[in-house]
Amino acid sequence: MSADLRYENVTADQRDLAIMAEKYFAGVVADPLGGADLGWFSVGTDPELGGVGGTTVDLAILIESAGATRAVSCLGESALLALPLLAGALQSDVRQRLLDGAVSVATPAISPWQAAQSISAEGQILTGSFVVLGVEAPELLLVPVRTRDGERVVLIDAADGTVTTEALPSSDVTRHLLRIRLDGTGAGAIVGRALGADLFAEYMARRASVVALDAVGAARAALDRTLKYAAVRTQFGQPIGSFQAYKHRCANAFIELKLAQSVAFGAARVAGTVRGSLLGLAAGRCATANATFICGEAVQLHGGIGYTWEAGIHAFLKRARMDEIIGRGCARARATLMELDDLGSDIGPAS
Repeated sequence: MSADLRYENVTADQRDLAIMAEKYFAGVVADPLGGADLGWFSVGTDPELGGVGGTTVDLAILIESAGATRAVSCLGESALLALPLLAGALQSDVRQRLLDGAVSVATPAISPWQAAQSISAEGQILTGSFVVLGVEAPELLLVPVRTRDGERVVLIDAADGTVTTEALPSSDVTRHLLRIRLDGTGAGAIVGRALGADLFAEYMARRASVVALDAVGAARAALDRTLKYAAVRTQFGQPIGSFQAYKHRCANAFIELKLAQSVAFGAARVAGTVRGSLLGLAAGRCATANATFICGEAVQLHGGIGYTWEAGIHAFLKRARMDEIIGRGCARARATLMELDDLGSDIGPAS
């Protein structure tokens, strides 16, 4: 990939990590636990909790690289969502399996408020259904539940007999869409849980950050392919990239990419803070929308071949659009974003 399209606000070591990660994911696009052998699922987790340390920006680089290669990866759902969200509420063996990248994770492809409405919680018995997007056969399910005690997020063993999975057709040809049904799933299937005020808002912000980074990766790869195509495809005896109108559209896509990268990586940099929640929700709306626009431009700027399966550009567009649908959330997510934005100067600048 062209180095100048990558997010620039990183160290030299992080840039090397980005280049290496993209090459790695390109070879394991169908492995949802790709990177486990390199310890990537524990990046960003404090060594005192069993992680390898590093920053959330390091983790963001890995998630973005998976998006750029259209990999089927649950790295973001595991390391940026499940592990920090459940924190010390996990059984020790389950936490270690997550840190080792030994178990795949999936979570509803809708906002937590919407997901909770589709699940009935009677005591510790859960019944309902929802859809997930990602791996073909998730082993753990991160599920938002609303109880009398408040907002709760539980981690469910998908191998429990009360959990069934049905494959669904999907416009996103790079990942799997599944319908999960819980039929009286009890406490025995729950391997971790968290309860707290505004838990769904934190969940949504982190989930939005994951899909924003994935979408930004897809957009970067699509634009990179477009620029390379513009240099070799000729019309009227000239490379099409030399035409002014073509240049303008590529320049606009480049600007949108840089804006998307800024908010997506910015959200990851301060994840877990009030500012992180604000930027995470913003990234879910803005960065993913920018990515969809960029991938749409990539399809059109490839001309007729851009609409063919052989070119593969359509896969980036469909992936980015699915990320946008998830990242935008719902009316409650928008209201939460506005509430956080109203805090204004109380949030303060990023450190």
